[in-house]
Amino acid sequence: MHSQKQILLMIVLAALVMRGPINAVGPMAPVVRDVFDLPWEAFGVLAGIPTMAFGLCSLAVLPLVAGFGSRTFAVAALTGAALGSFVRCIEWMPALFLGTLILSVSIAGLNVWAPSVIKVVFHDRQSQVMGVYTAVLSISGLLGTASVMPALEAGGVWWAPFAVWGLAALAPLVWAVGLGGVPLPVPERKEKRLEKSGALVALLVWFVAIQAGLTFTVASMMPSGLEAAGFSRPDAVNAVTLYLGAMFAGSLGCGFLPVARKIYPVVGTVYLTGLWIWMEGLGEFAGLMGAALVMGVLQGAFVTISLAAVTKKTPEADILRVTGLVQCGGYLLAGLAPMMAGAWASTFGFGRMPVLLMILVLMWCVVAWLVAGRPDATGGAPRRKCACLP
Repeated sequence: MHSQKQILLMIVLAALVMRGPINAVGPMAPVVRDVFDLPWEAFGVLAGIPTMAFGLCSLAVLPLVAGFGSRTFAVAALTGAALGSFVRCIEWMPALFLGTLILSVSIAGLNVWAPSVIKVVFHDRQSQVMGVYTAVLSISGLLGTASVMPALEAGGVWWAPFAVWGLAALAPLVWAVGLGGVPLPVPERKEKRLEKSGALVALLVWFVAIQAGLTFTVASMMPSGLEAAGFSRPDAVNAVTLYLGAMFAGSLGCGFLPVARKIYPVVGTVYLTGLWIWMEGLGEFAGLMGAALVMGVLQGAFVTISLAAVTKKTPEADILRVTGLVQCGGYLLAGLAPMMAGAWASTFGFGRMPVLLMILVLMWCVVAWLVAGRPDATGGAPRRKCACLP
């Protein structure tokens, strides 16, 4: 059996390539549109592929792991992440979309596989390891945005940022060949009843959806929202970048600090205050960046709490199935958030975008309160089969 440190390193390496190649698409918009003469409508489809893939492909993880084993699945998913990145480097429009699809489907599988491994391997330290995992996801997303310009300048070719992530995926791929065979319990196919109630699964779906929707909306809409509040474009972009970067501290810290149920109203109030500062333009630059820092830390905590709840509230025997369901429903719902934000901006103006975020924060706090009231899973049905390789 591999040591926990080895498996943790594998999870960290995988997490490092699970958001970066997706986030790189946004800053690449001018380059990609120029190279392929791509209209904004087509670019919108390209940018929307990952979220839809995250939702639609999550349910396929359970049968694939059951049929081929944990190691084979991990190796295949990481191979897809590398392959998809390299396919996007081909100067042919179908290759751009195909590569993005391959990459997105592969990461969708890893989205389910990695938390399941954490549940099985780190029984007594799920929150801490989930904090590390989500913190690394935040770093990956930040690097995806920040690495585009340096890669373009250093590489001298339009596809350099895509190639960087293809090369980055090779490290976890090699590691998974040796360590990917973590035993993951798979219920018998005839066992159709979920170990946890449908009501809890629905709560977990909303839990994941709201935190993801918050992140997507801030990243895609708040630069314009902050401009509407009177801030300059560079300051608005810097504030959103700080928000996304601060998520690392929140994710990591939340995994190692006890989080009591009674803290959610306090956290919600602080988050709402930060959004109000953004909306009203209070404190000018200092207020903008201070609010971005605090809210980013809180958003990072939201991510860790939401994803950790899935593993903590689900019996080990049902972890793959429930995680797949939650990821599927959560990301499909989260994918609607930017669309809803666009409709909100059309109706009320970008200056009132923080009001929509306030509603999402309040919803998250309510769901968090309800989920926290559910007991943690202490076990589950006996394992019938283990999706592992000898």
